[in-house]
Amino acid sequence: MRRKRRLTKRKLEKRKHKIIVLTIVLSLIFTTVGYGAFQTMININITGKVKKTDYYVSTTGNDTTGDGTLENPYLTIQKAYAVSSKVANIHIMNDINVSDTILLNNDKKITLESYNGTHSIIRNSSFKNLLINQSQGLLNLKNITVDGKDIESDYPLISVTNKSILKIMEKTTIKNSNNVSTICGGGIYVNNSSIELNGGTIKNNINIQHNGGGICANNNSDITINSGIIEENSSLQAGGIMLYDSHLTIND
Repeated sequence: MRRKRRLTKRKLEKRKHKIIVLTIVLSLIFTTVGYGAFQTMININITGKVKKTDYYVSTTGNDTTGDGTLENPYLTIQKAYAVSSKVANIHIMNDINVSDTILLNNDKKITLESYNGTHSIIRNSSFKNLLINQSQGLLNLKNITVDGKDIESDYPLISVTNKSILKIMEKTTIKNSNNVSTICGGGIYVNNSSIELNGGTIKNNINIQHNGGGICANNNSDITINSGIIEENSSLQAGGIMLYDSHLTIND
């Protein structure tokens, strides 16, 4: 029993020694960097990396070496969208000519807007397809122009499908589509989805072989106009908005 008691005393002495050493170390930390800095060190280890929400796109950017910052932007909207978080802002730094459809096919909330002025997403002269194909999520278009340049094409400028939501915000213009195909819609085609017009403009869009020069809404879609302008659009019927089993709400 005496031997066991001596061992217990040794263990207690070792524990006391460890406590004393730990106390000295902590005292040195607080003396050297202060409590606030020590707390910051702990918080950094706990919280980890902060999520990025703003991405920049420029014609001088690079999708390989860029990181989407203002100083080192991406080249394409598609790249910025692909790497973006669930809620993000994509800033367009200058006019962008589109020669491949921008695919928005994830459940994200994206605001696409101009940086330092109002810039345009422009149809390339040889490109006949959709400029923007939104099949999931929420897209806010803010202070930006989507311009078809009156170039003959086989599709509208924008397609919104699969219960997606498109919000056309202030200083946004959808214009100059020249859809010569039998696909419905000049500016925008919407199917089983929603569009809100909140201060934007849809103008000078054409569909010479079908209906809905400005917007063609199909299959239980909802069009809500809170403010904005729809003008100078033309088609076989309903130059402004064509509704097929869909709903239109105009709020004063």
